Amino acid sequence: MKHIKVLFLFTFITFSAFAQESGAELSVEQARGLYSLLENIEGQKSLFPEEVNAANLKVLIKPEYADVTILYEENPYALNIMNCVFIEVMKNNLICFETYVSADSSLTLEECAKIANDWNNRHSFATVSFNQGEFYIQYYLSFSGGLHADNFNDTIEWVLASSFHFENYLKDCLNH
Repeated sequence: MKHIKVLFLFTFITFSAFAQESGAELSVEQARGLYSLLENIEGQKSLFPEEVNAANLKVLIKPEYADVTILYEENPYALNIMNCVFIEVMKNNLICFETYVSADSSLTLEECAKIANDWNNRHSFATVSFNQGEFYIQYYLSFSGGLHADNFNDTIEWVLASSFHFENYLKDCLNH
């Protein structure tokens, strides 16, 4: 947080010095941008790539999920929301979101593989795999330019919705 404020202060001082030397005035858009940056710093709504870890992600999570989020002591890059959305910060500035749906016990391994493959061929937004009686739904989010709280929380909501969508898809497969 300190280095964010230092960066903002440096940017503001640099702009002010340039404005004084050139006689330029701060435009409305520039003022809004600086205000937005300051507001973001105060609310800590974003993380720089080097700040992305489980503890900082938990700070970004919506209040309704904060109490049901678990940090793992053994892995500072993983967290668990409601025991159904697992999030892990990966190398190469990626976050893996994973959830699962239990397979119907009447399905064979071949049928489960077909269901997962058919889903993956028809849907490009999340990948489904099958292992030990569970369908795993994975989605990767890049944070190479940083991570904003709104984008992070929207992705959590989207992953939850994807699991419900896949459950409905699975039911349709069982009924046909």
